[in-house]
Amino acid sequence: DPSTADTDVIAPEVTDATFEYFGGGVWASEWDGSQVGTDGVTPLGAPRAIRVTLQLSYPSPAGGTKEKTVVHVI
Repeated sequence: DPSTADTDVIAPEVTDATFEYFGGGVWASEWDGSQVGTDGVTPLGAPRAIRVTLQLSYPSPAGGTKEKTVVHVI
């Protein structure tokens, strides 16, 4: 349900998530695999890689809050 997409919580430590897509040239913030490639006919299909960046915020053992960025390429 799109109306709840901004309120669904999977992990409370995740304060932000970014997805980027690599098609062979540069990283892009959006991907449409149905777009045609350079030959003007063949669809692009799936990206070669997806980069996920998570911003985490969690309690520090010493008190306060600790911030961390985690990047993973799939």
